[in-house]
Amino acid sequence: IKKLVADFADSIMVVSEPFTVAYGLNALNNAMVIDIGAGTMDFCIMHGTMPTDEDQKTVLTAGDYIDQQLQTFLHERYPSADFTLHMVRRFKEQHSFVGEPKSPVMVEIPVNGKPTMHDITNEIRRACESILPGISETTLELIAGFDPEFQKKVRNNIILAGGGSQIKGLREHLEGVLKEYGPCSVSTIPDPLFGGADGALALAMEMPDEYWEKS
Repeated sequence: IKKLVADFADSIMVVSEPFTVAYGLNALNNAMVIDIGAGTMDFCIMHGTMPTDEDQKTVLTAGDYIDQQLQTFLHERYPSADFTLHMVRRFKEQHSFVGEPKSPVMVEIPVNGKPTMHDITNEIRRACESILPGISETTLELIAGFDPEFQKKVRNNIILAGGGSQIKGLREHLEGVLKEYGPCSVSTIPDPLFGGADGALALAMEMPDEYWEKS
């Protein structure tokens, strides 16, 4: 990263995206940010200081994994349908959900060149729910390893960020899992796509000089 930006920046600071999200929201103490991106889900507990390795975890099943799962499921159910991974990603971005569907998910996919409507409700649900074990287990693991005195506060201040946070029903599912351990509150960042960038800008403007490295 330092080599990539050397021609454009005099100094550099590398931090995790969950930290920049938390910084932009001023959620720097007794909070957890879960950033669901394309390649990874990144978890970070905030407790008033720069997070350490013990405060953070990364899971590799995220948006791209959902796309791959959905593509596989659609090939299995509709072997004659002609679609690309880009189309599958668009289906996910438009219709992703977990839990019980509110209505059927119907999409247009060509079959032998003829546009044909397909019901992909179950396939969308299965693909999106494939990341649920990873997000639930990692959230519980991080909270369990945190200071017992403040675990309740963290459970009541969990923030979902990144494109994957827009999966319908995800917030409610995670709250349902965590409620077995006590009261909890899960919220979604107002701007899932640019919240991390906004926080990074605020961080860059306010961070003392000693936190920067020469590039």
